[in-house]
Amino acid sequence: MSKSVIDRINYIVALITEFAAAHHITTQQAYRYLQQYKGLDFVDKFYDVEHTYSFDNTVEDLTAYCQRMGGTLAGFYTTVQMRLLRILTLLKVV
Repeated sequence: MSKSVIDRINYIVALITEFAAAHHITTQQAYRYLQQYKGLDFVDKFYDVEHTYSFDNTVEDLTAYCQRMGGTLAGFYTTVQMRLLRILTLLKVV
């Protein structure tokens, strides 16, 4: 495998982890969500540009893209995660 392919794979794996952390979901949930709503296709297609941005910017791009493709993260949160997120939001922690 070429170095450029390995770099792309490593970037996408790291991005899935960052997406999961930003949305308070597991990496498995993030992967399934991004796969279902074509976020991984987006990153693959625009890798040359997206990898030059910060992870925060790319996560924002991915979130917006997946929402345009019909995604809503609510279905991926567990009940406990939703309660915790509400509490953290009320406490202005997130």
